[in-house]
Amino acid sequence: QFKEGQAYITRQDSGHRRVINILAEEAGPMDPSCRLSICIPAAGHQEGENIYRTLENYSEQTARLDEFEIVVLVNRPDKDEQGRPVVPDKTQDEIARFQKDHPKLRVRLMNVVLPKDEARMGNIRKLLNDAVLLRHLKRGKEVPDLIMVSNDADNKGIAPEYVKNFIE
Repeated sequence: QFKEGQAYITRQDSGHRRVINILAEEAGPMDPSCRLSICIPAAGHQEGENIYRTLENYSEQTARLDEFEIVVLVNRPDKDEQGRPVVPDKTQDEIARFQKDHPKLRVRLMNVVLPKDEARMGNIRKLLNDAVLLRHLKRGKEVPDLIMVSNDADNKGIAPEYVKNFIE
């Protein structure tokens, strides 16, 4: 899996690799014991009312806290359909509040503002997943495989065993 992951990253164009390197650095290194990354794209101009509650869904997990992380890619287009700049809402502040309220839960944060024509969900998820994969690869060959789970920023609830079930 390590060689396949490296080959995949190498095949990406240089612009994409540059962006995922920046995102990976912003999120910081992945813990060696991390076995699962929950990947959440959050529209930084629309999810301010949802993101705290979504993150709270992960605060009661039965899995060991060192075995998983939550990675949120706060994203927004640079301009709206009329060409006006898109202004962020309180999404970022709500994530920071959650991190302060739940310091033991690993919540990693990445931010990107995309040209309007690139601000598509498929592209956003690719950036997020590739940056998480890159962080995993930077840990080296001697770590467990990484499970990547994609969730939404307006999640309505999950079972306490959600993460543990994926890991097992």
